[in-house]
Amino acid sequence: MQLCNENYFSDAANKKYLSVSQYKDFVGTVGKRGCEALALAKLNREWKDETSTAMMVGKYVDAHFEGALDIFRAKNPEIFTKKGDLKAEYRKAEEIIQRVERDPLFMSALSGDKQAILIEENSPTLGS
Repeated sequence: MQLCNENYFSDAANKKYLSVSQYKDFVGTVGKRGCEALALAKLNREWKDETSTAMMVGKYVDAHFEGALDIFRAKNPEIFTKKGDLKAEYRKAEEIIQRVERDPLFMSALSGDKQAILIEENSPTLGS
């Protein structure tokens, strides 16, 4: 399987590759313990984390800087009101984007490839 943007979040990719998110699910992070049962339930589609508004706003900002905002908007119609306007949280995200774009230092940190897929082909096994 060749990992790419189209299959990155697929079940097959999740079972073949260990992402940072999966690693954190298994072993934990600072302030959050890992849980093997939960990690496996996610892999087997027996559990799905709820997506918060804050997470969606972050994804909105990410999509803008990746050049994929139109795709994000099309895939997430719930970010719009019945009139077709952006909901308040996403109007705030637009302000965040404008503020970031006015900051040359911040923009320099955002230069280069966005969300590049990196794969370690020959990683050592545990205990070696």
